Amino acid sequence: MSGRIRLDAATRLVCLARAVLCDSIAQGAPAPRAREAAGARCRVNVTVITAACVRASMSGRGTSLAEAVRVAARHAAADRRFGAPLSVAELARARVEVWICRSTAALRSLRGLDLGLHGVELRRGRRGAYFKPSVALTQNYGRADLLLERLCLKAGLEREDWRAPDTLIRRTIWEHFTEAGPNSSSVVQLARLRPVDVPALNAAALRERIRWAAARLVNAQQPDWLFLYQYHPFRPLTQPPAPQLVRQAGTAFGLARAAALGDAAAARAALRAAEALLGLAVPGAGGGLHLANGKDPAPLGAGALLSAALELADADGRLARARESLRAGLLARQTAEGAFLCHTDSVSPEADGAAQDFFPGEAMMALALALSHAAAEVRPALRRAFAYYRAHFRRAPATAFIVWQTEAARLYLDWLRAHDPGSPEIAALTRVVFAMIDWLLPLQLDEASARHPHFAGGFARGHPPGYSSAVFTEAVALGAGIAARAGDARRARRYAAAARRGLLFTMRLQIVPETAFLFPEPALTVGGTTASLSDLTIRCDFDQHAITAYAAGLGLCRG
Repeated sequence: MSGRIRLDAATRLVCLARAVLCDSIAQGAPAPRAREAAGARCRVNVTVITAACVRASMSGRGTSLAEAVRVAARHAAADRRFGAPLSVAELARARVEVWICRSTAALRSLRGLDLGLHGVELRRGRRGAYFKPSVALTQNYGRADLLLERLCLKAGLEREDWRAPDTLIRRTIWEHFTEAGPNSSSVVQLARLRPVDVPALNAAALRERIRWAAARLVNAQQPDWLFLYQYHPFRPLTQPPAPQLVRQAGTAFGLARAAALGDAAAARAALRAAEALLGLAVPGAGGGLHLANGKDPAPLGAGALLSAALELADADGRLARARESLRAGLLARQTAEGAFLCHTDSVSPEADGAAQDFFPGEAMMALALALSHAAAEVRPALRRAFAYYRAHFRRAPATAFIVWQTEAARLYLDWLRAHDPGSPEIAALTRVVFAMIDWLLPLQLDEASARHPHFAGGFARGHPPGYSSAVFTEAVALGAGIAARAGDARRARRYAAAARRGLLFTMRLQIVPETAFLFPEPALTVGGTTASLSDLTIRCDFDQHAITAYAAGLGLCRG
């Protein structure tokens, strides 16, 4: 089938499906076993959803799309696989979807299956079955082999039969149209359970995205004032047995960033989370505080991100004493050379391994946020730290290193330009930011390198991009501002263009209010940033990174 279906034509097909469903249910007769007409090349699926659960889903073929819809709707009206027969009253409370199959092709490799975008069908002998693209998302099949195993079981085959040489596997491409709610006259087109249209990118849109993400985190705040760690809208997920301190503190920091834009609910939630985390604080050397969790040797990043959250959210100074103690705890972890030890039982920076790539940057960011009122205390520590970690990045560059170091550098550079504009540190810091961003940018996908246009703007190494693209986008957006202030117009333009592409990809990951009707618990879903386009898992730190990326992006937009 060629040519994209217009939304008005698709709306008529969805209305037709509802009308045929209603007539067939009212007649109460089983769907006829229609013989496929010669030349019946049009193939559709009609699905009925009630309370985010499938109640009927059947396919049909015809010489036209309308004929195929009629056949599929009659079969769906008689579908008994999901419970009692549909009633007319239940249909009035249901949402009707029409899926139009655009093409099928033999699947040559599992890498050719884009979970969430492609459907798949399988046949061996006289047994066969198919999955629409949404199955991989709603059932949380994160790998193509798991999806094919489940499809074999649906077809009545053995789990591993998809590997047999006589098994035929085809990839299918569909257009997905759905009512925007039960019995709604409005129809929307989706891909990967997301709106197909590219979102707008401007300051107003970014502020709106921050509000959505913050609202979801407020809804996900638990009675103990910490945040639901991970959530999937269609599948139960096991929560960690103890709080993930770094990510909980990071979430409080993300909400504090939203609060700085005037979100009062985010401010309250950030302070409540901070108080809950302070209840886990233990004393350390020099009167400092560290966050600990049972036997966890107090990760540096937890105290750092909590300190940063309080610098932004504790406007009335109610927790000033705690801020000072957390800052003292960070400074107590710094060695004479400028490195930070990542745990209270660390023996050396080298022994900390990969933790050196992100915890020290978080500590440096928190200290830089305190420059306005504690410069005499923190500036010497920052000077030593930046000198040490410049050399660290040259020795062992890593993606995890860049965002926190860039944010810390941006804050310190702003302070230096205001208070010590002749400092040689300005040029040195600017050069290292450029080195980090220049090293990172080749990992960004463009229209030519992305497997699908939806992936363009994401960052990846040999796999589809996901939520970490928000992390890297934030660094690039901050780098654009640093380049502009340094007078490097060429770099500023290049970084800004890359950041805009990254923001558009990050916005694709976020669940928007327009699709709230798809999910059983919209309050815990809408505004959430998903692990990837093929995995609907939402985690509190995914939302945190989206908020900070959007906030960094505001510097690139006007209005």
